[in-house]
Amino acid sequence: GAVVGLSALLASGKYDLAILIPKEDAAATALVGACLLITSVVAMALTVLLWFTCHPLAAWLGDPLLAPWLQLVPLGVVLTNLGLVLAVWANRHQAYGALSNSRMAGALAGTAANLALGFAGWGAAGLVCGFLVVQVATLVVLWPHSSGLLHALKSETSLGAIRAEAARFASFPKFSLGAELLNSLSNQLIV
Repeated sequence: GAVVGLSALLASGKYDLAILIPKEDAAATALVGACLLITSVVAMALTVLLWFTCHPLAAWLGDPLLAPWLQLVPLGVVLTNLGLVLAVWANRHQAYGALSNSRMAGALAGTAANLALGFAGWGAAGLVCGFLVVQVATLVVLWPHSSGLLHALKSETSLGAIRAEAARFASFPKFSLGAELLNSLSNQLIV
């Protein structure tokens, strides 16, 4: 969870914070595109990196049995950031009921999965799977409220618009990313 959290933080570029700001939906959609594009690139890079380093990294973390589970980090990053973007989009469109329901669904599904897998003796693997279950449950609830976003991303958003909005809101990764990363590291290093 901590590895995914730190990686997801980097993978959003903190453009998710800017999605609420533009008055026009086209600009906000382009920022969603920027988040998803950066997330895709980071997830692909992590996939390649972890392909070669998951065993030494698991050994360094003190549990060689974590190696195959570390290869799920890119999937966790994609699911986490997709959920984050859909939650911000729902917030932008004042779909507060969907936000509340998604958090409740994630909490209930995650707790149920962690308990079931814990009693089944899955250990750390159960926690990893429980984390992924939370992300999927959140997405399942938010997905129906994002159909307009998906349509706009496919038909109305170009790579040029994504670049333009990313440049317009470049202060978010420039100033927020470092602070968020340090804050997250300070919280996770103890664990």
